[in-house]
Amino acid sequence: MAAGRKFTKEFKEAVARRVESGTPVKELARIHNLSADAVRQWRDEFREWGALAFARDGMQKFTKKFREAAVRRVEQGTPLKEVARSCRITPVLLRQWRYKFQTLGAQAFSDRKRRDKVVLIRLTEDEHKCLKVISKAEGARSISDFARSRLLGRRS
Repeated sequence: MAAGRKFTKEFKEAVARRVESGTPVKELARIHNLSADAVRQWRDEFREWGALAFARDGMQKFTKKFREAAVRRVEQGTPLKEVARSCRITPVLLRQWRYKFQTLGAQAFSDRKRRDKVVLIRLTEDEHKCLKVISKAEGARSISDFARSRLLGRRS
């Protein structure tokens, strides 16, 4: 296959369908001046994904449900690379989702329109207990509200 050639989704589907209908891979590769490996790859992707195959053009958008399901599969013991491959994402992205989910829990994949920033502060057990007591004494609903009021001068 010539370097830099781009093929449309429709072309790849047509080639994959012909392989599925019995045309030999090598024959199609020769007719279209492709590598047999490319034809096999297209065939395999078409078998696995059907109508969703070859849809890599543009940015993919992943729903909260999709991300949570992918992370849940890894948490249940499915190898990370296997989940990434089946979701058609990079292992790096899946690791980021997993870290975010482990760090933020249910809020990890909340609506992106909310531009809240998350600040994590590591406290010792004694510091945490002390902060709890002080925030409760000042009538704050949470340690976060207490920190906001002290650091930013706001009451929530």
